[in-house]
Amino acid sequence: MKTSREWGDKIPLGIIYRNERLPFEEHFSVLNQGPLVGRDVDRVMLKSIMEGFG
Repeated sequence: MKTSREWGDKIPLGIIYRNERLPFEEHFSVLNQGPLVGRDVDRVMLKSIMEGFG
């Protein structure tokens, strides 16, 4: 935060914050296979999931 508030003769440029966490997609292997759009739906699995919420 201190670096981001510097102003005057010196103005911070570049990366002042680096996130060491994995990207969101890395937590879900299904997302590593590409976009969900256009994929076939496993209706049997979907039905079992939806019945679990009822």
